[in-house]
Amino acid sequence: PPRSTLFPYTTLFRSDEMLSQDFDYSSIIHEDDLQRVSKEVSFYTKDKNSYEQSYRVRLKNGEYRWFYDFNHVIKNSSGEIESIRGYMFDQTQLKESEIILQKMNEDLKLQKDIAQKANESKNQFLANMSHEMRTPMNAIIGLSELLADTKIDEQQYDFIKKINTSSKLLLGIISDILDFSKIETGNFDLDLKAFSLENLLSQLNVVFSHIDNYKHIELYFYNKSGNPKIVLSDELRILQVLTNFISNALKFTNKGNITLKIELLEKISANSAKIRFSVQDTGIGMSKDEISNLFKPFVQADNSTTRKYGGTGLGLSISERIVNSLGST
Repeated sequence: PPRSTLFPYTTLFRSDEMLSQDFDYSSIIHEDDLQRVSKEVSFYTKDKNSYEQSYRVRLKNGEYRWFYDFNHVIKNSSGEIESIRGYMFDQTQLKESEIILQKMNEDLKLQKDIAQKANESKNQFLANMSHEMRTPMNAIIGLSELLADTKIDEQQYDFIKKINTSSKLLLGIISDILDFSKIETGNFDLDLKAFSLENLLSQLNVVFSHIDNYKHIELYFYNKSGNPKIVLSDELRILQVLTNFISNALKFTNKGNITLKIELLEKISANSAKIRFSVQDTGIGMSKDEISNLFKPFVQADNSTTRKYGGTGLGLSISERIVNSLGST
């Protein structure tokens, strides 16, 4: 073999040594590679005139190094192999780098699996805790509403209403965490049924009947003509998404109006159509950076947003996932 600049010449076998009757080339191939190399030689020499291999070879000093072998098969007129000639180059450094990279990928996959399992455990814990917390919160809400109907003075009524309102806000946060955890753990189910768009708007009208408490804000619902009267989808989840959108609009709008539009974009077939739900407001607006983080969980515009307007930053993330689950965008 040619002189190598990667290791001393004295560690190589001379050509006269390799051509002697006593030299067995297979004896210097690493035992872990020998069976594979033998099978490859048998396979390639049947029908091919050339082939390539990669394996470890023992040098004179006992060190094993990786070589890439280019071989040409010499056959006689009868198709019998007379000799195999070729050349090789040292690829030890490349192979060692591949082994290190493979080990890094295996470690990365292991860490990813550990992190995924930890995340699943966390989400399962949140789902269980949220479920356990909803029961007493519902009891507090129900009992406070019953207490508000008893004979109490004005100050007591004010305290009870604050308890009721705060309990509902806390229940909303718990419900968001529960929904988010269900989505993360894959336990989020849809209930597809036929329902009326007008009935959907009626429910929203009831939910936001307290709009009169917001000064200088008008809420408009538009179900455009030509829309299907009955649709097949998950009414409760669509109601949840629209409630979140309108609630956000109310939160960030001090005056003006909030408009929900339902419009037919495309009639795909006799039984299918593309419908757009949109919510528009005259609120404070958003920057490009804020828009880019809009659907990220637990993220709001900045810390001042949380302090001033409240919320967990989960509503829009949950809404996006619900919409995606329904096959929409």
